Amino acid sequence: MLEEMIVSLIEKRKKILGAVIGFVTAVLLVEYGIVPTIFILLVTYLGYRIGDSNLTKKMKKKIIERLQD
Repeated sequence: MLEEMIVSLIEKRKKILGAVIGFVTAVLLVEYGIVPTIFILLVTYLGYRIGDSNLTKKMKKKIIERLQD
């Protein structure tokens, strides 16, 4: 029974993630309003992009290239 629940959660992980993101966004909108919510989501996205290893590697390459020139 537990295995079936885990398999079901894994198969539906995108739906669950979408529901969680929607819920968090709705709570932010109700609690803080639209402008602060947009700011929070923007900063969260920027943090995600900066934390992405591919972006970090690209930034390091560009910095090294510019320093060598």
